[in-house]
Amino acid sequence: MDGIVLWADPKTHKAVIWCSDHGDLAYATGPETLLGTFNMPEAGTMVQCEAHMENGIRICTRLRPIQRFAAPELAEALRNFAAKPAA
Repeated sequence: MDGIVLWADPKTHKAVIWCSDHGDLAYATGPETLLGTFNMPEAGTMVQCEAHMENGIRICTRLRPIQRFAAPELAEALRNFAAKPAA
């Protein structure tokens, strides 16, 4: 599955990912999540991953960056959209 990283902390190897199936947000945790020798991708990076449910939380595994800076504005756009009052 493809997705866009909305938030990432490279020091703790954690990320929140919006997946292309528009399901629940997915979480990546730990260096073992990354496929290969990549660093945790920064916000806005398009990634490919596998996702599964674990204790009611969607978890990403086999995370691999596809394109850096694919959607750097996405996280802010989603925050702005969520902040708008319902019509």
